[in-house]
Amino acid sequence: MRLGLALLVIVWHAFPLSGEDVAWAPGRQLLGQIAVDGFFAISGFLIYGSWKRNPNWWQYLAARALRIFPAFWACLIVTAFVIAPITTALVTGRSYLDVISFENVKYVLQNAG
Repeated sequence: MRLGLALLVIVWHAFPLSGEDVAWAPGRQLLGQIAVDGFFAISGFLIYGSWKRNPNWWQYLAARALRIFPAFWACLIVTAFVIAPITTALVTGRSYLDVISFENVKYVLQNAG
């Protein structure tokens, strides 16, 4: 159910990219709001359940960090060294290796925390 709500949130946020004005569609606004609220409600129950299973602050925070940070860092690295350089190369006509610079490394380091 949470995955379905997350997909609805993505679709809802994609409407402005389509060029369609969603301000006039109250039904769509309601659907988007329900998806966001539902996603956060289920996420809150899951986080609380995790805390309830192990109510030690340090162990809880360590478990959360080990769950979140590896995927976050992988996303940062893919964004900095795959997605951004490829799109920049396509837009500017330069080669992939020409658009990689220290700025890519700086982006990862500044956002890793």
